[in-house]
Amino acid sequence: MCSSFPYVWGAGRQAILSTRIDRILSQGWVAGRPGVSLKIIKNDLTLYQRTKGLADIQENRPIAQDTIFALASITKPMTAVAIFQLLERGRLSLDDRLGKWISNLPCEWRDVTIGQLLSHQSRISFKGIQVEDGMSNRDVLKAVMDLKRLWALSNEPFGYGNGAYILLAEVIEKASGLSYADYLQAHVFNVANMDGASVHPKPNQTDRPMARNYGVSTMIYGRNDFLTGAMGVYASTVDLERFSRALLAGKLISPASLQLMTSDQSHARVDRRFDSHYGYGWFVPPASQGGTIFWHSGGVDGFQSLLYIDQPKGLIAILLGNGGEASVQVLNAVLAVVNKTYPD
Repeated sequence: MCSSFPYVWGAGRQAILSTRIDRILSQGWVAGRPGVSLKIIKNDLTLYQRTKGLADIQENRPIAQDTIFALASITKPMTAVAIFQLLERGRLSLDDRLGKWISNLPCEWRDVTIGQLLSHQSRISFKGIQVEDGMSNRDVLKAVMDLKRLWALSNEPFGYGNGAYILLAEVIEKASGLSYADYLQAHVFNVANMDGASVHPKPNQTDRPMARNYGVSTMIYGRNDFLTGAMGVYASTVDLERFSRALLAGKLISPASLQLMTSDQSHARVDRRFDSHYGYGWFVPPASQGGTIFWHSGGVDGFQSLLYIDQPKGLIAILLGNGGEASVQVLNAVLAVVNKTYPD
């Protein structure tokens, strides 16, 4: 009897978690609307897995576990993984100056280091750049060069933004000799068996069903730009589970690199929305020494995403949605329930 008690307790908590999340998903949910895909894992056991709502309202197609969503800023941890892979192979250093890798930049930017870009401490600002349909990284960088007022480094020492990771995507291409998309495909997606993941796929380039975006726009891509590094990866909850497992198992980068990546590098808040500090590609608790809690959220129009990893607990939470603010509310409520149900 005594030996079975922990199992009963564990099963009981799992049932409580399922009931609480089911209640969140049922409250105020209107049939025929966009939805979410959720998966909660602890110590290799799937605690909760469910989809709710429609991937495509016009076709009345429901969201499935292999439905592809735009990950938005969850792309940033994958960009950081690529940088650390190149670091481990001796291709670059966190202390490398940006000018070593990209020549046609403002002089003021050339001494910014790769480490500063990864941790949002570069003070480079892309504010004022209007991203338009069809724009790529190179188009954005050209726009920056045309706006001389952006050349000076910001007076603000810290600040979360996409510009740093757009520049890191360019560094990856120069250091590896591959396009950003090809590098991630070969060294991240294939290694982690992320069969549905890709960078800016077109519907006819994947055999997986893609969720449509239901925010301000109803285009399948939301904003129809092609920026990479800061965003650009599309994947399912299945793919993010495989990414997380490969990362924690040391298949993508070494455990030492993961600990460094998930330690506090900003020593300050980088985003006013969150109390967290920033490591290299991940939000982390203040003063984190790495290997504890690390996470990233993402949002581009209707697509909303969250990948949350508590390494000591063995907990992984993956939440993807295509319904804009409604998805954000569900993601936040579910994460709160997970942490309340599994405090240890």
